Amino acid sequence: MKNQYHYIIDQSGSMSDCHKITVKCINEQFTTLKNLANDEKNQEFKASLHFFNDNLKTKVNQQLASNLIKLQLNDYCPNGNTALHDAIGIIASAERLNSANLVLNGKKKVVFVIITDGQENFSVLYNRENIRNLIHEMQNEGYIFMFLGAILNAKLVAKQLNIKEENAHSFYKKDMKSVFKKMGSSLTDLAKNKMNWNKFQN
Repeated sequence: MKNQYHYIIDQSGSMSDCHKITVKCINEQFTTLKNLANDEKNQEFKASLHFFNDNLKTKVNQQLASNLIKLQLNDYCPNGNTALHDAIGIIASAERLNSANLVLNGKKKVVFVIITDGQENFSVLYNRENIRNLIHEMQNEGYIFMFLGAILNAKLVAKQLNIKEENAHSFYKKDMKSVFKKMGSSLTDLAKNKMNWNKFQN
């Protein structure tokens, strides 16, 4: 089984107050994936890391978990606005082109983990309706979308985007480390076919 994780992380200016903890949490996620790959040697694990503000930047592109390197503080520099729809649309559409047959045939699991502390305010390529339709279609095909919102009402925003309610969770920035730990545990369960998201219940 192939496993691909896309971490789509808000890098707008409002994330400045959790700069260090965000980098630390990302590195802990990478460690979790490395450990998972070591435990599940019959599966392939890859990760991609995307930062978005006014623009989208892919920092890590489909890297094997065993080859992931530690992120430095200067790799993540919060500033600018929040082009959330563009980030989701560009990344999800590209992955869909690359993996549609594998996902539909049950040979690949693809998880999009979206983390933001604000509302959409800067996209030019995609609007809410585009993203709603895209996510609805892709979830029906077997892709998994998770939405983690710092302070904002994540379940409401996720509903507006057609992300399943059970995969949406609100948290406070001071609790980010705990939330990332729960997410890593849930992704481990998913890889082991447990599909247990209950760790996130608010």
